[in-house]
Amino acid sequence: MPTAKNPITGELLELVDGEWVSAGIDRESGAPAGVRAAVGPEYRGGDDRLATLRKFYPDAQMFGDGNFIFTENGKRKLYNPNGIDVGDLAEYGRIIPEMIGGAAGGIAGMAASTPTGMTSAPVMVPVGVGLGAETAGQAYDTALEQLFGRVDTRGAGRRAVDSATGVTLNAAGQKAAPAIERGVSNLIGAARNRLAGEAPETMLRAYGKAEIPIEGAGAYINASRPVQGLQNALTMLPTSARTMGDAIDVTLQAMTRYADDVAHMAGTPGTLQQTGEVIKEGAKNAGRRLSQRLDLLQNRVWNAVGKATPVPIENVRDVVTAMKAELARGPETLGYLKPAIREGEKLINDAGEAGVVPFDVLRKFRTHVGKLTERPDISGYVGGESGQINRLYGALSDDLNAAAAGAGNDAARALSLYNRYARIQLSGNKPFLDKVDSQFPEQIVGNLVSSGKRGATAVRQLRNNLKPEEWDDVVATVVHRMGQAAPGAQNAAGDTFSPATFLTNWNRMSPEAKAALFDGRRYKSLRPELDRLARIAASAKDATKMANASGTGQTNFYMNIAQGSLPVMGYAAGGVEGAAVGAAASYGGPYGLARLMTNPSFIKWLARGTRIEPTNYNGMRAHLGRLAVIAQGEPEVRGEIRQFLEAMRAVVPAPQESASAQERPRRE
Repeated sequence: MPTAKNPITGELLELVDGEWVSAGIDRESGAPAGVRAAVGPEYRGGDDRLATLRKFYPDAQMFGDGNFIFTENGKRKLYNPNGIDVGDLAEYGRIIPEMIGGAAGGIAGMAASTPTGMTSAPVMVPVGVGLGAETAGQAYDTALEQLFGRVDTRGAGRRAVDSATGVTLNAAGQKAAPAIERGVSNLIGAARNRLAGEAPETMLRAYGKAEIPIEGAGAYINASRPVQGLQNALTMLPTSARTMGDAIDVTLQAMTRYADDVAHMAGTPGTLQQTGEVIKEGAKNAGRRLSQRLDLLQNRVWNAVGKATPVPIENVRDVVTAMKAELARGPETLGYLKPAIREGEKLINDAGEAGVVPFDVLRKFRTHVGKLTERPDISGYVGGESGQINRLYGALSDDLNAAAAGAGNDAARALSLYNRYARIQLSGNKPFLDKVDSQFPEQIVGNLVSSGKRGATAVRQLRNNLKPEEWDDVVATVVHRMGQAAPGAQNAAGDTFSPATFLTNWNRMSPEAKAALFDGRRYKSLRPELDRLARIAASAKDATKMANASGTGQTNFYMNIAQGSLPVMGYAAGGVEGAAVGAAASYGGPYGLARLMTNPSFIKWLARGTRIEPTNYNGMRAHLGRLAVIAQGEPEVRGEIRQFLEAMRAVVPAPQESASAQERPRRE
C-alpha cells in the first residue's frame, strides 16, 4: 500500500480506496465492550467520555465527531469503528435496567390505581414507569462510576434536572434524543441548526438560491430534534421508507448537481491523479520560467559590463592558493582538494601574468564549474570534492560581481536586481517546486483539501507559481473532491456528493487556506456559493447525526412516535406540537406522516413558524390557519393536513372569552 508524508504536518499517510488517510490506525477492532459501557454514549459529553477513556488508555485523544483514538499493546486503534457491533450495545447498556425498572414501576402504578377502580391508571402507570426506569438507570450509572471509574462532572443541580427529564421521558416511553436537555424542544419553534448556525427560514432561502428541491430536506431545514428524529424513523418503517427515501434521494441528487455546478464555476474538475499531474507539470513550467527569468536578468548584467571587458580574477587566485596550502599539509588525506585546484588553475593559466580574463570567458567558465556539481553522475565529483568545487564557484561569482560593480551604475543596478531575485527564488521557491515535483500526484491534491493554517503558505506559494488557468482546474478539483462520498457510498458513476465529507473537509481547512485557494477577483462569485454549499451540507449532516449506529434508543423512540403507539410521547419530544405529530401519526400512520414530511409546502410552513413560541396560542392558531389555506391548494395531502389540524385542536386551546366579557349582561 503506497505511503507518504504530509509535507505540511509530517504525518504518515497511506492510500486507501483513493484517499490519503492517517496510516497505522486499526479501524476494525475498536475498544472492548466493557470500556465502551464505562465511557457511555455521546450525549454524556466529549470531556467526560474522554476523561473516562483515559483511565483505561492514558494517551486517548479526540478523533473526528464523537470518536477517539487510543493505543493498546503498542497499536493505535479507533475507539468506535464503522458499523454496528457489540460495543454500540454496551454504550447504551442503561436501556436494559431502564426497561426492567420501568416494567416494575408500571406494575406498581397499576396496583396503586386499583382503589380508584383503575380510573387513575392513565396517570399512575406512566408515572410508575418513569420513576422506575429512571431509578434503575441512576443505579446503573452509579455502579459504573464506582466499579469502572466513569467520570461524571455534572453538579448536583444538573443531575437533578437530568433526572427529572429522564422521569418525564421514560414516562412517555423510551429515552428520547440525547440533545433534549432543556425539558422539551419545539417542533414548530425549531432552534438554529447547530452545525450550519442558521435558523430554518434562512436555510429555506439557501436551498431556494441553490435550486435544491426540499422534498427530502424537512429535517435539514427544520433543525429541531423531533423533526430530525421523526424523519430518520420514517426512513426505516416499511410503510413510509419508500416515500421518505425517494424524497431524500431527490434532495441529495440535487445537492450533488449543485456541488458539481459550484466546482465548474472555477474550471474543469479532474481525478486526483489528473489534477496532481497538472500541478506537477505547472510546477515544472514554473521552474523553467524561473530559470528563464534568471537568465534574462543575468544577461542584462553581462551586456552592461561588456563581453570583452578585462576582469581581474583575484578571488579565484586567492582561493586556489589557499587550497594548495591546505593540500600541502595533507597530500593524501586532503586529496579531495585536487579537482577544484585543477579547475581553478585552468583559469589562472589563461589569465597569465596580467591576472585578467575577458568578462565573457569568466562568465562561461563559472557556468561550466556550476554544472560540475549539478551533475555528479557526469563529473564524478561527490562528497568533499563537490564541496570544494562549490567553493571555487563562489570565488568565480565574487569576481563577476566585482566586475559588474565597477562597470558603472547600469551594471551595478542590474546585478543588484539579479542577486535579489536569485536569492529569493533559489533559496525558497526553487526547492519548493522541486518538492512538489517529488510528491505523488494524488497526495498533492489531498494536501490542498486538508490544508490547515500552517499549510496556507504552501497553498499560496503553489498558486503564485501556476498560471491562472492551471489554478482554475486545481480549484475545481479541490471543490469537487471535498464533497465526494467514500467509495462504499458511491454510485456507479462515482459522483455522489456527501454532505458530511464536504463539511469535514471544509471545516478542516483553515480560513487562511481558504483565502489562499479562493480569494481574488477571479473567484469573487465562487466564494459565496461555497459558503452556501457549506451551510447546506452542515444542515444535512446535523440531521444525519440522528441516524448514527449508536443512536438505537433514540431511533426506536421516534419510531414509536411515528407509529402512533403513544401520542403523548410526542409531547415528551416536542411539547404541544410534538404531541400533535404523535396524534396525527395515530390517524394516518407512518405513510401519512411521511407524505406530510415530504411536502414542500408543509416544510416551508414549519420553517416559517419558527418565531412562534409554543405557548403563544394566538400566534399558533393564526399559523394553523395558514396551513388550512395550504390544504386547499394541495389536494394530494389535503387529508393528511386536515388530520394534522384535527390533532392540533386537541392541544392548542380555543380562545377563551375574558372574565369581563363573561360578566357583561346581554342586551335584550
